[in-house]
Amino acid sequence: MRVLAALLALAAPCVAFDHADWDAVLRVRVNDLGEFDYSGLAQDRMRFDRYLKRLAATSPDSDPAAFATDEEKIAYWINAYNALTVEGVLRAYPVRSVRKLDKFFKQPACELGGRTVSLDDVEHEILRKRFSEPRIHFALVCASVSCPRLAPFAFTGAKLDDQLDRRARLFVSERRNVLVDSGAVTISKIFDWFSGDFKSSGGVPAFITAHGGPNLAGKRLRYRSYDWSLNRPGSRALSQDEEEQALANQPSRP
Repeated sequence: MRVLAALLALAAPCVAFDHADWDAVLRVRVNDLGEFDYSGLAQDRMRFDRYLKRLAATSPDSDPAAFATDEEKIAYWINAYNALTVEGVLRAYPVRSVRKLDKFFKQPACELGGRTVSLDDVEHEILRKRFSEPRIHFALVCASVSCPRLAPFAFTGAKLDDQLDRRARLFVSERRNVLVDSGAVTISKIFDWFSGDFKSSGGVPAFITAHGGPNLAGKRLRYRSYDWSLNRPGSRALSQDEEEQALANQPSRP
């Protein structure tokens, strides 16, 4: 009987990790500008807390059989990073910026699959170190105005390539991230901080061009100052950056 039970367990189909609760939260709390309604979520946390518990119980490291592909693993870690960032903000809310919070990215955030991790662990030690995928930088959102817009949906393994491609193209298409003006080229600081991650794509200029941006070959690049203001509703309109203000007047929801 024990042998039979073991064989049946091995034969049973593995249930993929479910991101439905996080997807539902995002679809309600993310506006057309990618700003997040922290105040609203603080008043109605049921689905969010359920998702955090699911993250705490299972990860690609603790339960590899539940993540059949690298795409499923990457989707998990991206969603986990974004959800833990939101949770970190909620712990201190109201707050004007994550930069006001001590060691926000380095302190242990919570458990993922039984392992206590920080946001830096997820981004640098797991996503960047294990996977050669520069497009993650346009899906990870550190609760700040100059970050990529927070996607109004959860990432999934089945749709990951298309989702990441759309996020990268959206980011490159925005003047706040790639601006050619009178021959001068100003791009997001993200391309400076993680320039090495784009080498596999031929470098930053080649990546930008390949994702719908202008041809920057041979151009001298300079980087826009990063606005660390919290990405709450209305934050882009209040930004000191003229391009963020312009974006606030031209919302689009991809």
